[in-house]
Amino acid sequence: MDNNKLDTAELQEMKEQIALLKSKLEKESIVSDTMLRHILNDKAKSLKTMGLGKTLACFLAVPLMLWCNWFLGMSMLFTVVTTVYLSFAFIYTYITHRDINRMDLMNEDLVAVGEKVAKLKHRYSSWVLYGIPFVLCWFAWFFYELNNAGLPSENMDAALNGMLIGGTIGLIMGVMRYRKVQRVANDVLQQIREMKEDIK
Repeated sequence: MDNNKLDTAELQEMKEQIALLKSKLEKESIVSDTMLRHILNDKAKSLKTMGLGKTLACFLAVPLMLWCNWFLGMSMLFTVVTTVYLSFAFIYTYITHRDINRMDLMNEDLVAVGEKVAKLKHRYSSWVLYGIPFVLCWFAWFFYELNNAGLPSENMDAALNGMLIGGTIGLIMGVMRYRKVQRVANDVLQQIREMKEDIK
């Protein structure tokens, strides 16, 4: 009889220890999940900041290019095509980053977050695929327009040097930004995969 009471007491104590252990594990899991979401949130902020910078650059480039084209005496067709391209780049960048900007990583479902980040990554790749050929054609057209603008030679040299230096800096910054967005997006997707595996 005493043995039965002892077994029951031990069993009850074991049940309480298991319950306590489960509670601790759940708390650790919640803390771990929260910490990982904070890390993801920081990375998403980086994507948001890059998107804001690119959107702002496209927005400011429109009036700047309109003024440059007028000042250098470019054709109306070239000016209109340049303005349309920059406006499209502004809209495309805004749409690409819209879902990321609206994300609430602390509460949102990880699958939905992963889909949004994967979509952003794909759109960046698509932009490079179509944007680079257009920009190469645009530069060739720009040099043709500049050659036919009838500028004095010193103004022509200044405009050419400005475009070559600006184009080189723009290319380097564009490649760096593209690689950074892809790297951050890959990090976020990898982190989400690991979090989902931990949940399983």
